[in-house]
Amino acid sequence: MADLRTGVYCIRNGQNGKVYVGSTSRSLTGRQKDHLNNLRGDRHINRHLQHAWNKYGEEAFTFEVLE
Repeated sequence: MADLRTGVYCIRNGQNGKVYVGSTSRSLTGRQKDHLNNLRGDRHINRHLQHAWNKYGEEAFTFEVLE
């Protein structure tokens, strides 16, 4: 069964402690997949997050549900 929860989440950079905070009215799992696809494809709309992703690598980031 799909994750239908909505809410607030963050993408945390474990190397520098910075966070990207977002919210979704769709599935949190689906939103996470969207972010990962865009970051891995070097086409995320947030250039600061994309730059950090390119600099530190995927392993430096975690996706956390806040609410």
